[in-house]
Amino acid sequence: MASDSPHDGTPDAPATPAAPSTAPVPTSDAASVHSAHSVNAMSGYSVNLSVDTDDDARGRDTDNDSSLGDMDTQSSTRSATSSVYRFVEEFGRTFHSYKEGKYYLPNDEQEQNRLDLQHAIAKHVLGGQLGLAPPNRDLGGPETAENDGAAGAPVDAAQSATDEASTDASTDASTDARTEAATGAATGPSRPAHRVLDLGTGTGIWAIDFAERHPAADVLGTDLSPIQPEYVPANCRFEIDDMEDEWTFGGANRFDYIHGRYIVPFLKNTPAVIQSAYDNLQPGGYFELFEGPMLFQSVDGSLEGTTLKAWNDHMMAGVRRVGRDPLAALNLHAWMADAGFQDITERRHALPINPWPRGRENKLLGAMEMTNLLEVAHGITMAIFTKALGWSVEAVEVFLAKVRQDLHDRRIHAYLPV
Repeated sequence: MASDSPHDGTPDAPATPAAPSTAPVPTSDAASVHSAHSVNAMSGYSVNLSVDTDDDARGRDTDNDSSLGDMDTQSSTRSATSSVYRFVEEFGRTFHSYKEGKYYLPNDEQEQNRLDLQHAIAKHVLGGQLGLAPPNRDLGGPETAENDGAAGAPVDAAQSATDEASTDASTDASTDARTEAATGAATGPSRPAHRVLDLGTGTGIWAIDFAERHPAADVLGTDLSPIQPEYVPANCRFEIDDMEDEWTFGGANRFDYIHGRYIVPFLKNTPAVIQSAYDNLQPGGYFELFEGPMLFQSVDGSLEGTTLKAWNDHMMAGVRRVGRDPLAALNLHAWMADAGFQDITERRHALPINPWPRGRENKLLGAMEMTNLLEVAHGITMAIFTKALGWSVEAVEVFLAKVRQDLHDRRIHAYLPV
C-alpha cells in the first residue's frame, strides 16, 4: 500500500497523541516526503503459506527434518555484556537499570543471543538485506548487489518514517515486516546515507552490519541497555538513551537514514517517536521500521482453543495494562502521514511460528521463528504476567510449559503478521 501527500516544508499537526515538532522541517527544492512501512493489517492480508499434511500427521515437531537439512538457527554474531554496569536481577534474568522497567524484556546473554537470531530472521525475510530503503544498497558495501531490492522511492527533499519494514530517505519512510518475504524495488535513484541512526539497537548487530557494508557512513545505535560489543567498526558507535525523550544524540546535523526494528510494542507514545524521526531527518532522508502487531493468526482456525491463543490474549491484555499498545503497528501508516511523511508504503508478510508450512524456505523461517518464540517466552511472560496480571511465578511456569508444547505442534498452523 502507498499513499502520497505533498509536503510544504512545515510539519503537519500530529494525530493522537504525538509530541509537537521540536524543529522545523527543512525546505528545499522538492519538499516531498516518502515513507514505506510494512504494517500488518488483518484485512486484505494475503498469506502465501500452505499446510504440510505430512507434518500434520506427525503432529509435534521432530528433531530431524529432512526438508530442512542440517541448519543452525542461531546467529553466529554474539555480544558480550558489559561488566561496567550493574543490571537489575529478577526471575533469574537481568534487566536494564537505566529507566528501570520501561522495557520489559531481559538483557542477559540468553536474550542477546535471541536478539541476534531475530536479526537473522529479519534478514531472511528481507532476502539478505538489512532493510528495503535505498540507503541499504548505496555506498558500495560488501553486499551491494544483494541490496538491489530495497523498497521505497526516494524523494528529493523530505524526511522519512516507516513502520514494520523499512523506510526511505527524504522525509520519506519505508517499513519492513517480519514474515515470509519482504521485498520491494526502489523506484528511483537514491543518495548515500552518511549519518545513520538505529533506534533500540539491542546488541548493535544491525548497526555493526550496516557500518561494515557502508564504510563511508557514520552509524549511531541507541538503547536503554549497554550490551553492545566493545570492538566495533570505526564508523559505528553506541549511546545509552531513551528514544521517547527529547532527541539530543543527533547533534546539529540531522540523519539521512533512521532505522528501527520491533520497537513499537515497547513505546508509550509511538506517534511522538515518529514525529521525532521526522524532525531529525535531512531532506531526502529515510525512516524505516520493521514491525508487527502482537497478534497470532492462523490459516485455518487451528489456533482457536489452544494455550498459544490464550497466551497471546493474556499477553495483549497485560501489555495494555502497562500502558503499551500491542497492535500499534497497525496504525503506523496513519501516524506517519500525520507526522508529514508522504508516499508511505506497506509491505506485509506472514511469519510461520514453526515449520508447519510446505516448502524448505518456509520451514526454515518457521524453525527460526519457533526458536525465537521459545527463547522470548520466559522473559516477556514472567515480566508481564506477574507484574501486570498478578500471576504467581509458579502459575506462569506451569502455563509456559503448555505454551512451549503448542509452539512445537505443527498441527497449529499459526503465523505472525509483519
